[in-house]
Amino acid sequence: HEGALDEPAAGELPGVTSALLEPQSLSTPPGSLSPVRVRGHDLAAIPIDPLLTSALDPQHDTAAKVTALSPPDNGSLSAQDALGALAFRADQGSLPDSTSVLVPPRRWNMRADDLRSLLSGMQQLDAEGYIKPTALPNPDPSTLPQADLTYPVGASADEIPQPVLNSVARQNFKVGDLFRSTEKERSVGVDPAEVTTPLRNGLLRAASSAWRGNPDAAHRWLRKAVSTLDGTLGKVRIEEYAGNIVLAQSNSPIPLTVVNDLPIKVRMVLHVPRTPGVQIKDLGVLKIPPHSKRQFWLDTTTHRPGKFNIDITATTEAGTVLGPTKRLQVESSTYGSLIPALTVGAGALLVVLSGIRIVRRARNRRRRIASGEAVEPDENARIDTSETAGISTTDGDRNPD
Repeated sequence: HEGALDEPAAGELPGVTSALLEPQSLSTPPGSLSPVRVRGHDLAAIPIDPLLTSALDPQHDTAAKVTALSPPDNGSLSAQDALGALAFRADQGSLPDSTSVLVPPRRWNMRADDLRSLLSGMQQLDAEGYIKPTALPNPDPSTLPQADLTYPVGASADEIPQPVLNSVARQNFKVGDLFRSTEKERSVGVDPAEVTTPLRNGLLRAASSAWRGNPDAAHRWLRKAVSTLDGTLGKVRIEEYAGNIVLAQSNSPIPLTVVNDLPIKVRMVLHVPRTPGVQIKDLGVLKIPPHSKRQFWLDTTTHRPGKFNIDITATTEAGTVLGPTKRLQVESSTYGSLIPALTVGAGALLVVLSGIRIVRRARNRRRRIASGEAVEPDENARIDTSETAGISTTDGDRNPD
């Protein structure tokens, strides 16, 4: 970063007790290099010596101080400037009761021979008693005076674009979800972190402070990281099935093959959206060994004949998509339980309608009798008492008289 820290970031540093900050990002007296406690936080802020830093980093006071290589060309001049600044601090510009912290550039570009010259010069200054190299201060924050954070306006304008950070957070959840959905296989010996850590580091590269003021570079590295992550998730996938699947019976299972090209065991589930006319039973959590493929049979029930397009997606238990959705084309020529159900339903309806008709006829007959109307006997119960009732000849049928 640029040696600056805002309030939200200061509250999201669990376990961090000290931080190197630029003096202008703290409300300390001008020229003070003494450590202070950040107000409202259990954090010690150690100011960076701006004189030493500017001497070692030619880009420090420019807009490219975290995005460009430094020194850009001649590292020997940078080393000489740093040694001169150290000698000045030790002789005339020393500050009482303080330690000067020398911080290299964010993207240090010094050659090996120039770095050896710098270190040799520091050894000579140490031997002459001008400087005394020591470890970074690590003071107790509770013993320090307090100071406020003053986030520079220029630093805010050059931050990584928020859409990039939001996308990094979303993709990072997928990485963590993949880690939680995997297990180490003893026969292979690969830990899940060996697969997921490089993916997380690739995402963090997109959020590097090196891209402050250069949003195109941040987007470019994000696309590379996302492409790598998608390729890794796609190694667990449903194998392509060529042609149609013809079901001989209404409850014939559907074959499905899942491939795992990762070196770790993966736990996954299959998501099948509802398809009219087809019912598929959930298989629950499936475990796919590393570098292998497994075949499953989907318990399927078809309720009508026809062709069906069934989309199946492999995901983690939390819903992270592992591979592309595959469409299975299924053909069924059976009716399943639909026709028997319709037949039983139609028979029951016929019985009900017949009963209603009989009840209505009986009610009408009773109503007419009660009102004194002449009621003809029921045709179903009518008895023929005519003289010709027993004649079965053709003449009798023609002339009943």
